[in-house]
Amino acid sequence: MLFLTEAEGRKGEGGLRTQDYFKKSLPDKPLITVITVVFNGEKYIEETIQSIINQTYDNVECIIIDGASTDGTVDIISDAKAYHKGGGTSEQVKATRMFYSLRSRIKYGYKHFGWFSATLLMAGTLFLEPLSRLVLAIGRRSGRETKETTKGYTMLWRAMPTLFRNRAAGGRQ
Repeated sequence: MLFLTEAEGRKGEGGLRTQDYFKKSLPDKPLITVITVVFNGEKYIEETIQSIINQTYDNVECIIIDGASTDGTVDIISDAKAYHKGGGTSEQVKATRMFYSLRSRIKYGYKHFGWFSATLLMAGTLFLEPLSRLVLAIGRRSGRETKETTKGYTMLWRAMPTLFRNRAAGGRQ
């Protein structure tokens, strides 16, 4: 195992490897390791992480090596959380995945659509979609789905002031 020595300005390691937890290949599920090297990549690193999280194959680990970024890259990496279940397989945490996916959708809208279209997309995401998801979960009599949906949207609503503040400042969204 390799850990880098301390140096001025170095943030250090993170993730489960620092806690002596290592994912492993299983006989029917080989481990896929995605290594991402980034420097000042705040514009794309969240999309990269989201793409890895959204994979349907679940025995995946993601190692991100940052080259002392001076933009918001390290903050985005720090915000990303991994949840694991024993035996080397990842447990998908629905609320957190939902939060990152919905936040990315809103950011994508403002990045690639006009203001009016992006605002309509945001309104649907923040107000209409949670209602339809909750009605569906209640109709299925799924307490877990109702709880995860509520938790995911609560995370999104709490993140909105920061998203708008950063957008207005022209910085990280």
